[in-house]
Amino acid sequence: MMAMNEFATPKGVKIVRVELSKLYTAAEAAEVGKGIAADGKFHGLRMMVVMLPGTEVPAEAREVMSKMSREALEGAAVVVPSAPLRIFASFITRVMGLKSVTLHPTEAEAVAALDQRN
Repeated sequence: MMAMNEFATPKGVKIVRVELSKLYTAAEAAEVGKGIAADGKFHGLRMMVVMLPGTEVPAEAREVMSKMSREALEGAAVVVPSAPLRIFASFITRVMGLKSVTLHPTEAEAVAALDQRN
């Protein structure tokens, strides 16, 4: 499952918050890609991805993710509360060649990191 919405950090920085839970499908990944694309509703906003415990990202969704705009994904803060998800997220960011994506154990730390970047 996926939820995507605009969010303001305590310092007023507008970001797009993407929450993933249970099964993250290829259709949901495509929706995120469309939202952050050059003509998308969330284009130009920093991204925070919150992966809730138990989130599954099947091969079909990973394939769609691999085609997302690298420019839109750079600078993202990803919340990964468990070690297995952290390993998965680290692997995906390396495979995609993303250099400035950061991983955080809590949403508060991810928000603070996004606040510091602006």
